[in-house]
Amino acid sequence: MHAFEVFAVFLLVSLLAADIWVTIAVSRSVYYSRRQKNVQVCIVWLVPLVGALLVGVFLYSQRDNPMFDTRAYPEPSEKATPITIEASLHGHGHGD
Repeated sequence: MHAFEVFAVFLLVSLLAADIWVTIAVSRSVYYSRRQKNVQVCIVWLVPLVGALLVGVFLYSQRDNPMFDTRAYPEPSEKATPITIEASLHGHGHGD
């Protein structure tokens, strides 16, 4: 094998390892919904180097920041309606 071939194989294996690592990290993350995970994994594999870097850095930056925990946001069925908001503003609906 020539030096170029060794370098190309090393680069390909490194790229594959990075994509796999980021895919596993995203799938284990508790910060995202299933849809968000699917989209991010698609980005990683459709744009291999840049996708893995962007998604990996973004995931790493959110790891200990509760502000980015999407579990804190209600599902559509749990969102408040105008009636419950109105009652809450006037002190009703809190176990009264």
